[in-house]
Amino acid sequence: MQVAEQALKLLRQSQATQKESKCMSDYAELILEVEQMKSELNRAIDYSSPVYKIKKKRLDIIEKAAHSFYESYFNMCKYKELYIKSNQEVIQRDIDFMNLIDI
Repeated sequence: MQVAEQALKLLRQSQATQKESKCMSDYAELILEVEQMKSELNRAIDYSSPVYKIKKKRLDIIEKAAHSFYESYFNMCKYKELYIKSNQEVIQRDIDFMNLIDI
């Protein structure tokens, strides 16, 4: 019974949470917004104006933040996957042990 509870808990943990799904959705929206900002900057007439330079700098900062988030999010996913794999192995060993005892 305890092994079944552990397996069910692990199954729940392996699924994406609402927060994780929202983060990915927000990231996608951010990338679309960054692309729109880039296209607006590309249509600028005066590349030497202070306004253009400020907008370009802001866009670069936002783009770097988006890439940092991307790396962090997928590192978290990688570690979550390793955690789940490790727990699956533990549960499988428990099942194998219980099957050995029943024989």
